[in-house]
Amino acid sequence: MNTKQLVKIDIATKNITTFNIPNPYGANCADDKVRPWALKVRGKDVFIGSVCEDKIEDDLGAAIQKFDGTSFTTIATTKSLRYLRSRGYNPG
Repeated sequence: MNTKQLVKIDIATKNITTFNIPNPYGANCADDKVRPWALKVRGKDVFIGSVCEDKIEDDLGAAIQKFDGTSFTTIATTKSLRYLRSRGYNPG
């Protein structure tokens, strides 16, 4: 994830193929500010979650992309990553 690439390893042939993870935000986020942070494999599909480092406070939320073996498709985005955080209990 650090290199912003998905690495596919064919166990039978031992071939390694890399795929660049595209920017799911387009012009709303600079390419160098996109941070892939999660990966989930379900069957033949791979899902990758990303955030835009500079826009977390600007209501640009997380994006989820689906990789089907050949291409990436953005399938979901959130509107914000702001949420209420719990406060510690401190009886005065």
